[in-house]
Amino acid sequence: MASSGAFSPICVVEEGFSRVLKRFGRVSGTLSPGVNIVTPWINRFVYVDWRFRNGAEGSSHVRGCDIPTTKLIFDPNNLSCTTSDQIQVGVDLICEFRIVDPVKATTVVHGNLFASIETMLLTTLYEAIRSLPLAQLEPRAVQAAVQRELGDDFGEYGVKMGRVLVEKISIPKQIETATIQSESDRRRQIAELSRLEQQSKVELSQARLRLETIKAQHLEDSIQFEHAAKKRRRELETELEIQNKKLEQELKRQGAELEIAAKRRAAQLQVMASSNVSDQVQMQMLSSEALQSLAASPNTVFAPLDTLGNMRVHLNSATSQ
Repeated sequence: MASSGAFSPICVVEEGFSRVLKRFGRVSGTLSPGVNIVTPWINRFVYVDWRFRNGAEGSSHVRGCDIPTTKLIFDPNNLSCTTSDQIQVGVDLICEFRIVDPVKATTVVHGNLFASIETMLLTTLYEAIRSLPLAQLEPRAVQAAVQRELGDDFGEYGVKMGRVLVEKISIPKQIETATIQSESDRRRQIAELSRLEQQSKVELSQARLRLETIKAQHLEDSIQFEHAAKKRRRELETELEIQNKKLEQELKRQGAELEIAAKRRAAQLQVMASSNVSDQVQMQMLSSEALQSLAASPNTVFAPLDTLGNMRVHLNSATSQ
């Protein structure tokens, strides 16, 4: 950066540019676009020669007294960077900026302003990529990290940083092939996991359906068993009630028979008492009644007199022996 020699008192500055004046070696002001009247011999214009070392063809290059105040572009191609897992990648970067204070831009940095901007920008880019592994290296993540780290670092240079865009990140062919294969395997695994998950959901749904069916069947069986138990209980209660009624009727019948027999016996005793019957007749009557009682018993067995006589003979012979 230097001061130009003598010039005409009438100076025309084009739109989008500005000029910095020096008077006796000190900055005295700037010239705005349009016609400006300056005093020659004691005023000088600041001369600059700014260019990027890694800029692509057509990148911004400022040389002369006219300092641009419009948008400038730094566009390096295929910058070699190293990731955190020590893999070399190429980065295509576009950075937009604008000179907002020509005085600071010409006085703070003595020399090539664009080279200073390039150094800071590339250092930030290298650090951002060095902090990321290849698997997480995406253009959006890199440009967000660069934009965040830069912030307002260029304000002291009279420069306002605009958009930082990472166009492309190139990786070595071998790494790219392995990455594609890994991505293919990952997608295959994701698809397999999705299929297994869907299958497990279907099987779980079927198991739940079977469980609900079994529960419903058990509930139905329990209801049927309960109804059958209630029915059997009612049947047993009815049967018991019938047996109780039969037993009660039998007891009533037997009571009535006993009552009739007692009345008959009482009548016979009364007759016997009223009439003067001999003891032999009374014994015959008593024997007759006893035989009738024995006949009424289900355990009584009658045998002919001959059989009884034979039995008596055998009993006597057995006794004598």
